Amino acid sequence: MDLCLERSLCVTEARRTPTTKRLVALTIPVFLHGSVVALLFATERWFARPMGVDVLAGLSIGTVIAWVLTTIFSGIGITAGLTIGERLASAETHAASRALKAAVVLAGIVGAALSLLYVAAGPSFVQFAFGQSQASSLACAYLAVAVPMIFLAFVESALAQSFFGAGDPKTPLLGSALSGVTTLGFLLIARAVGGSIALFAAASLAGALVSAGFMLTRIGKLGLESPLKGDLRARDLTLLLERAAPTLSEKASGALGYFVFASMLGRLGSDALAANQALLSIGSVACLVPEALGVAASALIVQARATRAWRDISSIARQTMLLGAVGLALFGAFVVALRGPLVGVFLADRAASELAIQSALVFAVMQPFMAIATVLRATLRAEERARTAFSITTVGTFAVRLPLTFVLIHWFDAGLVGVWIAVLLDWVTQVVLGVGAVFVGRSALERLTPSKRASIRHGWQTLIVASLTFRR
Repeated sequence: MDLCLERSLCVTEARRTPTTKRLVALTIPVFLHGSVVALLFATERWFARPMGVDVLAGLSIGTVIAWVLTTIFSGIGITAGLTIGERLASAETHAASRALKAAVVLAGIVGAALSLLYVAAGPSFVQFAFGQSQASSLACAYLAVAVPMIFLAFVESALAQSFFGAGDPKTPLLGSALSGVTTLGFLLIARAVGGSIALFAAASLAGALVSAGFMLTRIGKLGLESPLKGDLRARDLTLLLERAAPTLSEKASGALGYFVFASMLGRLGSDALAANQALLSIGSVACLVPEALGVAASALIVQARATRAWRDISSIARQTMLLGAVGLALFGAFVVALRGPLVGVFLADRAASELAIQSALVFAVMQPFMAIATVLRATLRAEERARTAFSITTVGTFAVRLPLTFVLIHWFDAGLVGVWIAVLLDWVTQVVLGVGAVFVGRSALERLTPSKRASIRHGWQTLIVASLTFRR
């Protein structure tokens, strides 16, 4: 109880600190946590560089599929983090412990189900989606290791999001540092024995195991019970799934859309896949800035909601959006100025390098729009408006990115440049919709008095009851 009281006092004191300072203080550890993963991603590509374009293309396909799976179900971890943050802010430690255990159990169940699914149909699906090629065969070798052990990544994500939600980003940062050392050791082994694409998957998953184990030993620091102990009711799982459903839908929409997008890209050949992978490697650290800002903003918004400081939410969203846009605009300028040397770090093949350099300008222009859209979606999730975030993602992906990619590739033969133009317009669309949802809708809501809000809520409840009665 003393720990809960101390945490409540810390939340109250934090509100007196300027928003920008709090954002930066929370963002830096979260960013560093993600940077370790991104730097290892880039290091993995650098190790694979001498192995040829087919290996790089195989890694591209394999990591896309693994990323799609982990992204979809990261909604469990995100929702658990928000729930735990709210429960701790309200001094409900036991409820927070049950939410954590439910997240870890669901991560294990989902991971086991995906393993069985991949064993049954995975290789055939990869060959169907990306065509019969050497790159597809290598991707299957990568996924044969990655998918059966992917539940480790789910558990690590759920634990990390729980610490973020509780306002403690330092523990996941230490976990990711240990993970980085482990993964790097596996990569060195892979290079020493001649390089096996399956070892690249084993390296990432060994790092996830070490990180998850470390965070499990530190969970008591939050005043929570270990998820390996204590009771768990079926109702806890149901509640978490119900709350996670909109976020899972949002992540599934974006991830599945990206998979279809990557499948279209795969039809352009190994050179285009390798060039696209090089651009993703270049941007792997920078893209963490909006993700980290989104996590920090979510934590502050959860605190603001717990103390009913409604007007603080718009200020937090606005300042987070500005920080993300400025940071990634500067990164885009850096990419344009040094695109040749940056591409050369990841690609030795001349044809693939030229494709990456041609697409780098559109890739750079896209960065601030991606930052703003990512922050806005995180803001909506923290406000319990995950359905709106899902709608924005769905429109951007399925109404803009995928149709434009198809048209630009097959009708205008725009190649990889056309692919990135479609991505840019997707993010622009999401920014426009997100600004409307977060700021236009909120400003109208803030002008309403409490009595008017109550009247509107009562009116909607009456309408719903009347419609249900009419159906009967």
